[in-house]
Amino acid sequence: MALFTVSYDLRKKSEFDYQKLWDEFGRLDSVKFQESEYFLSSDNTATEVKDHFAGLIHADDLLMVIKFEKRPSFHKALKGTTAWIEAHFP
Repeated sequence: MALFTVSYDLRKKSEFDYQKLWDEFGRLDSVKFQESEYFLSSDNTATEVKDHFAGLIHADDLLMVIKFEKRPSFHKALKGTTAWIEAHFP
């Protein structure tokens, strides 16, 4: 499994339905750690993850996927972040 940060800026919130995006993050091994960023575990490459999520957002939105291997260090994060990190970096 590879670990990724998926970040986005949703520029069409008032015009586009993002429910499929939220549902997909919920379906996958991910956790929302900041308002517009998720940690994600996947067997795919960064490009494959990017292409997958790009199909769930508006063409004007911004999206970035970054692969990482070292345990993240943080000061405050959204609920579930610590548990996700502990599960992926025992």
